[in-house]
Amino acid sequence: MGQPGELILQEPECEEALARLLHRAKVERWPEAEPTHARVRELELLRTRLEALTRRRLCMPARSTARLGEVLARLHQLLARTLAPPVSSEELLLHQGAFKLDTTATLLLLPLLCFLPMLLVFCTGFVASGGLWLTLSQLVCSLMIPFLPFVCQMLQRHLSGRFWLTQKRLVWQPTGRDAIHIPLHAICPGGVQLRFTGSVEVRLVDGRQLRLDFIRGAKQLVALLERYGPASRPVASRAGTRPRARGLRQAQRRRGTS
Repeated sequence: MGQPGELILQEPECEEALARLLHRAKVERWPEAEPTHARVRELELLRTRLEALTRRRLCMPARSTARLGEVLARLHQLLARTLAPPVSSEELLLHQGAFKLDTTATLLLLPLLCFLPMLLVFCTGFVASGGLWLTLSQLVCSLMIPFLPFVCQMLQRHLSGRFWLTQKRLVWQPTGRDAIHIPLHAICPGGVQLRFTGSVEVRLVDGRQLRLDFIRGAKQLVALLERYGPASRPVASRAGTRPRARGLRQAQRRRGTS
């Protein structure tokens, strides 16, 4: 168990020790100038603040009667479930990557946005009032241009994700979705392709296709998949089986003639 879990388990003992200390101070009538009193008040203030922040993080109702130890245990479970990596520490991690912004997509959309007003005028068919439509369209598109990089980045980030590559599998976790685990032997030989957008397309033996869009380190991922994938494993070729089959036929002929 990790250190946070041990601290959570020790929380009831700390709470009991603090209660005993306060009871002893009350019974023995310790003076207010006692340094222990200041330390105890400071500790109680920190515990109260920690409990309030944790309750806020977990969106717990104010009427909840959960103690500090229970609240910290819930937070620990939430973080452990959220931060648990798809790849265990026992696996040999070859490569990993995350989202990478592709600025070429923004540059490709800029000309389209500039010609959009004329396209709207042509599609609406209002030739007589074309000047008015053109002016309004240009105004709307000019207001959209400053937000275009932000929109492209948000769209690319939504289509992207994180990936991990080990010697046995490829793990792809799209943004906001569950991780997809692909064994390397399930990838078709030659089924890994690098696209011009920095995306990687992986074809599987069952006919499915996996696309890793807008990722950092795409070229290195393709090289490693070609190195550790099915194409790298030795496969018995037909040329290698011909001499053996020819030898068997010759042996059968010799037996038949003898």
